[in-house]
Amino acid sequence: GYSTKGNKESGKGDNRKEYKDNFDYLQSTLQLNIFPGQDRQFFMVTGGYVGYLLAAKADKVKYINNQKQGDADTIDLKKDPDNKLNNLDFGMVLGWGYEFEIGLILKATSDWGIRKIADNDRDD
Repeated sequence: GYSTKGNKESGKGDNRKEYKDNFDYLQSTLQLNIFPGQDRQFFMVTGGYVGYLLAAKADKVKYINNQKQGDADTIDLKKDPDNKLNNLDFGMVLGWGYEFEIGLILKATSDWGIRKIADNDRDD
């Protein structure tokens, strides 16, 4: 399926830069549902995922005296020659679920990445 991840980095002080990164992945997940009780309604979810990076963009905003300076500059990180992005992402999936008697399943999971998305640091 399609998965999107992101983060926000912000400097400190009155004159700072703020980045909002967005990473889009084609992701495949393998999950195992474990039913610990006799009623087989509550279950735990465990597994893993692997994703391939499709697009990576960053929005950069500059602040002077805590005032936003113009619109955000959008940077295509995938086309940047200095990028050190890892095209493959992988990690663990953990969660829980409940299956109601009518067949409806309520499930909540969380992806826990094991690999760094990028190997570069911003100078500012």
